[in-house]
Amino acid sequence: MNNGYDAMNLPLGSTLTLPIQFQNEHATKFADQIEGIRVGVILSHPRVVSVSLDKFNSTMTLTSQGSGDCNIVIYLEDSPHIFDTVRVRVSSVVRPLSPVYLHVGGTVEFKILNEDDNKDSVAPNNIWKSSDSGILQIDTSSGKAKGLSEGRAEVMLSNHVNAASIVNIGRIKYGQIDYKNSLVINTDEATRPEGDLRVRVKLYLSKNGDEVMPTVQFNGITLIKQNVGIVCESEKPEFVLATSEVSEVEGYFCVLRY
Repeated sequence: MNNGYDAMNLPLGSTLTLPIQFQNEHATKFADQIEGIRVGVILSHPRVVSVSLDKFNSTMTLTSQGSGDCNIVIYLEDSPHIFDTVRVRVSSVVRPLSPVYLHVGGTVEFKILNEDDNKDSVAPNNIWKSSDSGILQIDTSSGKAKGLSEGRAEVMLSNHVNAASIVNIGRIKYGQIDYKNSLVINTDEATRPEGDLRVRVKLYLSKNGDEVMPTVQFNGITLIKQNVGIVCESEKPEFVLATSEVSEVEGYFCVLRY
């Protein structure tokens, strides 16, 4: 199996269709559009690139979804030892890096990065635009945006042919207690630890997504502010008092005082 590609750069928000060619051990190519050849695809970073195959498995279409590198492994399902690999890089001078995951009501400030010194580059002629202002509202001159409703929106920049960033907006789907923190409170005055017990609460917009942090920063600048808070309550406040704490750097906590 041979696709003839080793490495390539793909603009963010673009698609590219590549031919897949099958050949035997003597490098003799098979005919095109052969039915019955089952092909599998493995992606090292599916958030960067998605791949779809045509019905004959003779072409694959790459769609760039986020910034970063992705190794694409194409293999024969009946003979997994026969495979080929393509490395794709999707780069962007816009920060925060795409894709951006934002809670409804959260804000994000897009910056253009100067590739020479990694500092914010101000270009007065740049115009920012959202593909759906009902989902993501953006200031055309400053790049400051706010998530209004659940959905997906592309952020366009006037000097970019493709999308400058892709923003997915949702709500918290589930939370998880960090079990590394002990939840056993020793009431023995002589042995219990001093101070309050901070219990980490991890929040997620999707089951396969990254943990939601209160803010995302780059070079000391806050780029993303999530519109998320937590409420911690105790069933027995006379024994244990529970309050919430939000740390921009560390995350969300329930603080137990007893």
